[in-house]
Amino acid sequence: MYVEMLDFLLKSVSQGRDRYDYCNKSHNSYLESFLESSSPSRDEFLEFFYLLLENLEDIVIWGEACDSRLAKLLEPLQEKLVFLKNFILFASLQGKPKRNLLEHCAVAALSAAHLSYICWSSKYDNQELDGLGLKISELIDKIKPFDHRALLTYIRVVESGSTSPTLSTKKDIIIVGEFVDSLLGHLWELLLNCPPCLMVSLKHQLRMLYEGLQFLRNILTKEKCDGLDERIKDLVGALVNDAGLIIFSLYQNNIREASAKKIDIQLFCLLEKIKIIMAEVEEKYPVVSNFNFLTTNALGLIDLLQEKLKEVESYEVDPLFSFAEDRVHLLRSYLKNAMEQHNQDANLQAQTIQEDLSFLKSFLKNNLEQHTEKEKLHIQTMRDGLVFLRSFLENNRDQHDHLEELQALRSSIMEVAHKTEFVIDSLIVGDVSFYSLMLFDEVTEEIELLKTKIWEFDCIKAQKPTNSSRDVPQAGSKWTGAFHQVPSQGNISTIHKTSVYLKDQEQAIIDQLIGGSMQLDIISIVGMPGLGKTFLAQRVYHDPSIASHFHILAWCCISQVYCKKDLLLGILGCIDPKAQYSEMDEDDLAHKLCNHLRKQKYLIVLDDVWDIEAWNALKISFPDYANGSRIILTSRHHGITGKPHHLRALDEEESWELLEKKLSITIEDGYPVELSVLGRQIAKNCNGLPLSIVIISGILGTLDQGRWGEVAERLDSNSKIGATEQCKSILELSYIHLPDHLKPCLLYFSAFREDQEISVKKLIWLWIAEGFLQKKESESLEKLAEGYLIDLINRSLVMEGQKRSIGGVKTCHIHDLLHVFCLGKAKDKKFLHLMQGCDGFLNFDEPHYLYRLSIHSQPKHFAKSKIFCSHVRSLLHSSRGIGSRGVSYNLSFVCHLKLLQVLDLEQINLGFTFLCELGLLIQLRYLAVSGWIKYIPPSLENLSNLETFCVTTYYSDFVLSSLEDIFWKLQKLRHLQVRGALIDLRLAKENPESSCMLYNLHTFSTPKLYLGQSMEKMMMKFPNIRRLKCCLLQSEETCSESTRIVAMDSLSQLESLKLLLGKVTANCIEFHLPI
Repeated sequence: MYVEMLDFLLKSVSQGRDRYDYCNKSHNSYLESFLESSSPSRDEFLEFFYLLLENLEDIVIWGEACDSRLAKLLEPLQEKLVFLKNFILFASLQGKPKRNLLEHCAVAALSAAHLSYICWSSKYDNQELDGLGLKISELIDKIKPFDHRALLTYIRVVESGSTSPTLSTKKDIIIVGEFVDSLLGHLWELLLNCPPCLMVSLKHQLRMLYEGLQFLRNILTKEKCDGLDERIKDLVGALVNDAGLIIFSLYQNNIREASAKKIDIQLFCLLEKIKIIMAEVEEKYPVVSNFNFLTTNALGLIDLLQEKLKEVESYEVDPLFSFAEDRVHLLRSYLKNAMEQHNQDANLQAQTIQEDLSFLKSFLKNNLEQHTEKEKLHIQTMRDGLVFLRSFLENNRDQHDHLEELQALRSSIMEVAHKTEFVIDSLIVGDVSFYSLMLFDEVTEEIELLKTKIWEFDCIKAQKPTNSSRDVPQAGSKWTGAFHQVPSQGNISTIHKTSVYLKDQEQAIIDQLIGGSMQLDIISIVGMPGLGKTFLAQRVYHDPSIASHFHILAWCCISQVYCKKDLLLGILGCIDPKAQYSEMDEDDLAHKLCNHLRKQKYLIVLDDVWDIEAWNALKISFPDYANGSRIILTSRHHGITGKPHHLRALDEEESWELLEKKLSITIEDGYPVELSVLGRQIAKNCNGLPLSIVIISGILGTLDQGRWGEVAERLDSNSKIGATEQCKSILELSYIHLPDHLKPCLLYFSAFREDQEISVKKLIWLWIAEGFLQKKESESLEKLAEGYLIDLINRSLVMEGQKRSIGGVKTCHIHDLLHVFCLGKAKDKKFLHLMQGCDGFLNFDEPHYLYRLSIHSQPKHFAKSKIFCSHVRSLLHSSRGIGSRGVSYNLSFVCHLKLLQVLDLEQINLGFTFLCELGLLIQLRYLAVSGWIKYIPPSLENLSNLETFCVTTYYSDFVLSSLEDIFWKLQKLRHLQVRGALIDLRLAKENPESSCMLYNLHTFSTPKLYLGQSMEKMMMKFPNIRRLKCCLLQSEETCSESTRIVAMDSLSQLESLKLLLGKVTANCIEFHLPI
């Protein structure tokens, strides 16, 4: 049949007919067979639609292999055709599909079939692709609701359904779910291209609708609909139909303000129905804990909320009061007209309309009118409630009685605090709507209910005697022993390197590498996780005899998820660190590596290999010239390749030796000899796993020595569960006994890739932006964060990597077992959610109150993801492979995540245009971007909360335009890092003192500074700078000896200074530096 239709199309084209006029007389009868609903040919039409979509999918797959531009042209057309198919099936659930919809779909399908034929027969030169792209765009425009005829067709169908869609069968549920998916696509399109006539409240509620439809799609596609009441199923069908009507209505050109406000009210009713369905689903399919939040630093969160409420109170106009006054008359008028129309027009939807009117009347009386009584009254009520909650937390900070009830109350306080933060932040960013006003009132009511529970708790506590033996640990209870803070400025290097060397195993591998056959040999170090495979490989790799024996040495960490290009780049980076290979493709990189290794005696270490595929992807690049070259693999899996070297566990004596060495450093005053017996017992129960031993040493080093027996008892009770499970148990124990302020810092490592070497500088900047640090007046946040990191290293939870040239740690990482633990704990505590690869987007089911989202994917998948989470505060993206600088991506959708505080897009090329809309994200504290960036838009001066700004431009020695104007207005800025470009920073010529002081600036790179008095005045503008990288230039005033003095002696906090000399002779400059 498909071939017959294509033949028909070819005849039409050969006769010179317009390709879009498929309804002309010459083949009108041909379409008639499809438009008769009682005819079997209607099913043939749908069959043709499926075949067409399959054909386009084949072209896209083929296009990605041959010409990626063709695939990009066709993907939007695929999406629109899928929408039409889904719409026909959805309309069928309401009765007979309308003739005009089928006709419209037939026209589009035949046009698409013609285009697909062209795709198969074209040569794909640039001119032909341009022409094809124009034809595809024209067809897409005719399908979009922006086209007037298409819009009328869609609206008539959803308005005139004889019944609400039924969900009586599994097929019906699938049809409705797929139509919801198409509606999400259209709503996404609206959100990205919001017509200017839409008011702020409507835009906000549209974002809430997007989340609501995501929820409906998830329950429809994950079979959660089966167990729901029939009434709720009917509500789902009617709700989806109403959502379609609202979405299509907003595609109208020049919507009048009155119509937009009417849609705003209708959308509010729709959101309330979604809440009803959510409540029903949660009751039917309860989650273990929707709000299992990390309860550390609860006082800090309440303090932050009070500060934010003070900010809202400082506004000249109360946003809630202003909105309520503006909308109260509108809602009254709407209700009056709706009641009159309802009384005159009794139809099948009478019950639904009556329910909407009842809901709106209640909202008008109990919410909207209440907010018009007195300005800022409700904000003050919420602040008073928060003061009460803070007082309770403060008074019960060290309370040990009634622990179960107290913990439940703390969890409830954290739950309501997170909800409160969302509604306050929504007000700050200007998201005021019917929905946000009602949510504000609901949260205020929850605070009042919580106050009642606290009063009841205080009454019960006052009536019961206190437990005088509360410090005595109870059997089976959580450990509450005293903590001894590990010195944060301890000798990390000594602690990290404390180990027990397995000399026999180390020497055996060295002998295999240096001796043996001259043929290329592969040695696999295998063993369970935590056994020390990587440590042993590192010992061998850095042995002097190995360094002198091989000409080339390279180390590559593979892990479970890997990118071949990234692995090749890593190996080449070890061999030739200064070369740039990122623009080469995989085949060229593999060839380049092979050439580097040609006729050289090399040793390559492939660490953490999970499967044979990883080895197969790389082995072609390792030539065998019979010169004694070697490859080491480390893996927890046997039989991947090469000669296996089975790493043994530590014996009892070696286990105790390692634990004893660790404890002698972590415990400053040592420990009594009588504890050796307990220590040996603890070491024995670690089952010979070095990882378990070093982590248990971190626990013992922070506890009263009188409690070592409890550790031994706990490990002894788990002694039969196996070494790996015992290690997991020890990790849980270590987490329990971490001080509260370190728990979020440790869990944050789950945001990074497994085995990733993490920049300490970036990690600290992120910790500060996330608000993890408990401020101290006498210490900077950066120094405080460094102390946190050192503490985690001293506890053997974090491992140091590279060192800084001026001392300290430059990079760090955690063990892969600990990474898995942190991922699970972060998800359980609603701390952070991780999405990996393309499948992660397909299966994404947004958790309640998602706070942080870390995405590990290729840039192209992230750009297509349509991620939308209204609550998310942190969005971090990373990619395994280093993407091409020639491919840029449009990520404007992130600007709708208006509550973002952390946005890391450093590994995605944003192209030549900086996103002006980023200036709308006024809550941002951390922003990292990259691309062919020449210009920073003035809108970024709105980011008054920005603390860290990292820009990577692919140009070299380029002056970044307009940043110097924004720079002085970002008063909270702590770190400004620009790579690949310079900042032409000058003071105002007329009045240099008018430029603001930047007291918070700690890191600054790379400004152009001009020698002379103006430079001295410039230095005084950031008196607390710690790290400065700048380019010195001569200026017009650089003529006398005095103007060649670089006066930096006022920078008393300066720790690191890097200078680039631009047309300046170094021996002519005199530096005055702080002592």
